[in-house]
Amino acid sequence: MTTLNLHKTTTLTAKQADTLQLTASWPGEYRWSAGQTTRSIRYVADKAGTFPIGVSDGKQCLADAFTITVTAPPVVVTPPVVVVSPVVITATEDPLGNRPRIFPNPAHDRVSVELSAGKRTETSVRLTDLQGRIIYQKNIGSVTSMSELVNLPAAGMYLLQVQVGNQSQTQEVVRQ
Repeated sequence: MTTLNLHKTTTLTAKQADTLQLTASWPGEYRWSAGQTTRSIRYVADKAGTFPIGVSDGKQCLADAFTITVTAPPVVVTPPVVVVSPVVITATEDPLGNRPRIFPNPAHDRVSVELSAGKRTETSVRLTDLQGRIIYQKNIGSVTSMSELVNLPAAGMYLLQVQVGNQSQTQEVVRQ
């Protein structure tokens, strides 16, 4: 006989722009508070605050509750910049104009990295631990878009860097 952990209450903390995967604790029928009907859903943390999300079966017998607290991005104070000559970068010139999506975050064993750069650009992905040791590195090549699964070796925090041309974005990822 299988024992199910039903009526779970889960509290999660995410950074703004993180994508979380929420999963009901039972097999069967599902109805999420936003109307989805699959066992797992993606939640994009697009604004700061605390958000309740629920899932139940069709008969309202089984239910799980998720409380997601999304932290606001830190305010970065930078010194004034002296512009010698004006430079205009249009969206088509910025290969990271469409930022990489890294999800779910936090994750259980791997994260997915998706990017659409708009034009063919040399792209690479690198995962390091907080001590700077390289855990995973891959040169994707000259592409307009990419989708890559990156395995996280153990519970903890990592830095995932996506390099597109001469621009890069680094994001913390967490394995639970």
